[in-house]
Amino acid sequence: MAEQAGLTNKEAEERLKQFGENKLKEKKGFSGLKILLSQFKSPLIYILVIASGVTWVMGDTVDAGVIGAAVILNTILGFFQELKAEKGLEALSKILTPKAKVIRDGQRQIIEAKEVVPGDVCILEMGEKVAADGVMIEVNNLSLNEAMLTGESQAVNKRVDDEVYMGTIVVSGIAKMLVKTTGQKTKMGKIAESLAETEEPATPLQKQLNRFAGKLTVIIGLICGLIFIIGWLKGHPLVEIFTTSVAIAVAAIPEGLVIALTVILAIGMQRIFKRKALVRKLLAAETLGSVTVIACDKTGTLTEGKMTVVKALTDDEPLLRKAAVWCNDLRDPLEIAMKDWAGEQEKTSRLDSIPFDPKTKLIVTLHLGLMLVSGAPEVVLGKCKIKNEERKIILKQFETEAKLAHRLVGFAYKNIGNKSRIGSISNDLIWLGVLVYEDPIREGVKDALIEARQAGIKVILITGDFQETAWAIAGKLGIAKEDVYSRATPEQKLKIVEELQARGEVVAMTGDGVNDAPALKKADIGIVVADASAVAQETADMVLLDSNFATILAAVEEGRNIFLNLIKVVYYLMANAFAEVTVVVGSMIFNWPLPVTAAQILWINLVNDSLPTFALIIDPRTKNLMKDKPIGQKRELMDREMKLTVVLVSLVTGLTALAAFYFNLRWGGNLNLSRSVAFTIVAVAPLLYSLYIGSFINFWLWLAVGAGVGLQVLVLYLPALQRIFKTEPLGINNWLLVGGASIMIIMMIEVIKLRFNKK
Repeated sequence: MAEQAGLTNKEAEERLKQFGENKLKEKKGFSGLKILLSQFKSPLIYILVIASGVTWVMGDTVDAGVIGAAVILNTILGFFQELKAEKGLEALSKILTPKAKVIRDGQRQIIEAKEVVPGDVCILEMGEKVAADGVMIEVNNLSLNEAMLTGESQAVNKRVDDEVYMGTIVVSGIAKMLVKTTGQKTKMGKIAESLAETEEPATPLQKQLNRFAGKLTVIIGLICGLIFIIGWLKGHPLVEIFTTSVAIAVAAIPEGLVIALTVILAIGMQRIFKRKALVRKLLAAETLGSVTVIACDKTGTLTEGKMTVVKALTDDEPLLRKAAVWCNDLRDPLEIAMKDWAGEQEKTSRLDSIPFDPKTKLIVTLHLGLMLVSGAPEVVLGKCKIKNEERKIILKQFETEAKLAHRLVGFAYKNIGNKSRIGSISNDLIWLGVLVYEDPIREGVKDALIEARQAGIKVILITGDFQETAWAIAGKLGIAKEDVYSRATPEQKLKIVEELQARGEVVAMTGDGVNDAPALKKADIGIVVADASAVAQETADMVLLDSNFATILAAVEEGRNIFLNLIKVVYYLMANAFAEVTVVVGSMIFNWPLPVTAAQILWINLVNDSLPTFALIIDPRTKNLMKDKPIGQKRELMDREMKLTVVLVSLVTGLTALAAFYFNLRWGGNLNLSRSVAFTIVAVAPLLYSLYIGSFINFWLWLAVGAGVGLQVLVLYLPALQRIFKTEPLGINNWLLVGGASIMIIMMIEVIKLRFNKK
């Protein structure tokens, strides 16, 4: 038929201009304006704006200006960080693009699915996603999963002239489809058009952070309300106590934490990509560090995935070579390798065929007077009419080769006369023999498995191979027999994942075929190789660009670093959260003047919460990260040690600043000088212990601390800033006090750390 010849490339170009690209309307991407406006959605920003307006009306233009500057700077910093994260995520999302097989200029070509046009002839094979709407023009045992359209998981058989739809998945068989409609005009496009746009759901950790921030907001709100009431009853000026309460609320609540999470995940995804793995979802980057079990497929990750025929066990090699070419669809490495082994063979017409099915583990082809069968050797042998003694000898051969980690494909045949259809396959085939394959273990995999064990990660082998073959590979890699699952069906793979999760394990699962999709989806992290089937890639959370097991561990290491850096940010932001509260409440209890002003508190929030936080986000990996136990499901954002440290650090910092303020004021210092001392302790001490929290080799952290101290010096010594922040220059004794307070705080953290380590 002329239509089966497909289009020419020139015709395809013209139709692409006429009909447009074969893609649905995309969800609106991020825009600079949208991100900028989103910075004003925080309740804290509303509070700041109101506070600025109130203080302006009350005549305190300096504090009003400082609060306004805080709004602007917070907005700018949040905008640029979120913009950078969104650009990084967009770049990663464009790396994987769906493909389609078409016939153009009489040749089979692989193109991007968006380039498919009406009139194209698409080739459909098992595991692939249909690229557009069309009709069947050639069918060989084709069945499709149309669940995405109908909700029914049962596969639907298709015949010539039947309609097929974009997005449905080929479960079995081979076919050719004539494309009728593309893009938004497809059935999927019409459904998508009727649906409202949905937002990307928050990940579990983002939800945890939101709950954490919400609870903290309530606590700080109550504290600030209490401060305002006490200050008002004690006779403090109303404007002063109001602006101070607002400033404390802003300083104590880590409003940048959610943005920090997004940035950390985006940077982590970029780092993982540099190590040859593509993370497709934020959730995967977040979860990788928690993995406790890797359920690994053998081919392509543990081994090179380059199957080579090393020998043939047969009494009729000429016929076996013909069978290796004729009973072959060239759809996987085994079939390609058997053709390479067989070499050139005389051509023959194929009258009928049954494509390989993972359930039957067979492929059947019919030629003039001859039916050929190949597949799993024990299955093929089971359909042969053969004496028991001979069957035992052949099974012994299977066992011997399996112990050598060789893979086998069995062949059988039957002379069937003039039949033109296969019909049913009875158990009277004639045994032809087996081809013996070898798939070498990848270089470096054994070392990677040792690293996995050191990291507390258990590796189990799940394979469709013969048991002896799986055991042989496991033995070479140091995997125990009890951790090997051979001849596993897709349903069994799914059950294995579910049972592991029921035990509290965080499971990463590798696979490459359409039948792996349920297990990949169920696993906490679904991992596929770069050339996996379309549906497997669509289901997976991560793609191994080099198909190497060692890359999984590299990604796990980066995942652990992502969580560790987030913990560092939370630790740092919260460690100084209540220092200002301690200072202000303490001064009110003793009926002293406020040791820090609203403008000073906001300055601390801008400098301390911003510069070191951004540096901690990109803190480099620690050397022994993969020697720790996995985080697992029981990870906490703030454990007992962190909570205790946060409380004690805040109290010590606040009380030290309060004491320094009191003694300076008592020993003849004026109010502004005494406030300058307290202000500097609360500002500089956290900068110094950020060096203790982060990596010593983090250049950006040192730069952030240096910049923070430098800016604090400017506030103290620059006349223009002195007038705004009501500060005075500090003497050497005051600076020694600041340094001593910082050292004391760091020593206290070390004592807490040693106490918890002993336990």
